[in-house]
Amino acid sequence: MRRLPGAVEKSQPGAKRVLSDMVADALAVAKTNVKAAEPISYPVAILFSAEHIIPNLKANEHFAVIREMVAHLIHIGRIRPQDEDVVMDAITKREKSMSTGWGFGFASPRARVGCVKDILLAVGVSASGVEFDALDNEPVNFIAMFIVPANSQLHEAELQRFGVELVKIHRKNGFKQLFHSNSAEEMWSILKPVCNAWVTSTS
Repeated sequence: MRRLPGAVEKSQPGAKRVLSDMVADALAVAKTNVKAAEPISYPVAILFSAEHIIPNLKANEHFAVIREMVAHLIHIGRIRPQDEDVVMDAITKREKSMSTGWGFGFASPRARVGCVKDILLAVGVSASGVEFDALDNEPVNFIAMFIVPANSQLHEAELQRFGVELVKIHRKNGFKQLFHSNSAEEMWSILKPVCNAWVTSTS
């Protein structure tokens, strides 16, 4: 899979058509076995729980929102403080080269760094919306940010399988439910089935 749930080249025309291509790619990857470039001695995990959710983002600017979400992961102990600049640099470089705004109110920035051993997911919601250079030029309300171990095809494959479950949430208008949720716990009750489905599909 080339584009889900992260970056889409800005030159791609038509938000709806691109999103359709993303879905097709994601479903195709779900059926593909990808071998790791290097053997790893620990199981692939996506670290995500209610404490990874920010239901009311304070920042309202593209990179300020990303920094707020990275700072939250540091606060809950998922990223070391000394790795903040490394993570921010990786995300910023990607954001400046490609759009990670799908459109339809959704964006999925990500970084590939050597300072994490598992896939980290943080989710943030902005009621007012954030300009994210999205494909449909509309503000983004729902942001799913992934921090991924660098140079691991195995982690990439699992991330993209997880993306398939996010697509299912989107198809069921689950994102709209998230917009109207008032707490991290309420949002977690909607997103937890995504995690459960991913675990089931990989067991």
